[in-house]
Amino acid sequence: MDQAVEIQKIEARQAEIKAQMDVLQAEHDENETALRVIARFSDANGAGKNVSTTGTPRPDGLPTIFEMVVAVLDDAAETSGHGLTGREIVDAIGVRFWPGIASTQILPSVYRFAKTKRLRKTKGGKFSTIDQGQPAPKENEGTAVPPEANTGSVHSAPGVLNLHPSRHGQ
Repeated sequence: MDQAVEIQKIEARQAEIKAQMDVLQAEHDENETALRVIARFSDANGAGKNVSTTGTPRPDGLPTIFEMVVAVLDDAAETSGHGLTGREIVDAIGVRFWPGIASTQILPSVYRFAKTKRLRKTKGGKFSTIDQGQPAPKENEGTAVPPEANTGSVHSAPGVLNLHPSRHGQ
């Protein structure tokens, strides 16, 4: 009988220890999260750094924006047979070419490519390349630029001289 009581006491103590461990593990996880946030938003000296919401700077040696867009659209056409939405294009470029890219860095160009008929945009909102054997969409065939893509940038304004012809219309 004494042995059964001792076993119960040990099991009870183990349950108490497990409960304490769960509390400590939760605190440990919260501290890990806090450390990641602090590291992300501070420099090496612990001072806050200026956090930009405009994405990471363009890495050297990247293809042009148009070439990156065409590459991810071609990949999508091969794998799924469909085009990509603007957000999907940004995500795919972020994975393949430019980690940390923000939609504001690329979507105005993508919509401009559709407006100038370098890309096709369906009424369903998916972009695709214009195949050699297919004609470009007609003037009013799903190529309108939505108001949220109007950034007011002089680079996308109609009639503005492109000072960077080597960038293929970016």
